[in-house]
Amino acid sequence: MSSAHGSAGTLAIYGCFLGTNAAGDADFSAGRALDLAGAANIGGSAPADRNLISGNAEGIVVQAASTGVNIQGNLLGSDASGLNPLPNDRAIDISAQAVAAHLIGGTGATDGNRVVGSTLSGIRLFGDGRSAVT
Repeated sequence: MSSAHGSAGTLAIYGCFLGTNAAGDADFSAGRALDLAGAANIGGSAPADRNLISGNAEGIVVQAASTGVNIQGNLLGSDASGLNPLPNDRAIDISAQAVAAHLIGGTGATDGNRVVGSTLSGIRLFGDGRSAVT
């Protein structure tokens, strides 16, 4: 099951396979899986909320205009089992051009993202550095 919806300006994406086939064991070599320009919740701490984001040139791109992007509990760069590589070139790219508050992972046991196998970068922060990323 997959879902993408938004309310009050916040997009929520959970339970999706982005860049892979429906079984999550082969990639489609997609370009950019997610290109975010606003507030978003990507994944979550519950296992059913986890997204599989693999086989892409860029997995998650957070544009400079974005604020309040939460990326939690996702698999990036593996198959659905988490055991075999389906790499992204870049798993997560965050532009720090504007004052923003983004969260990657969290303090809970299941909040972390599993980022593996990226051919260029796993998590890349770039820009003028005014963004607060935790």
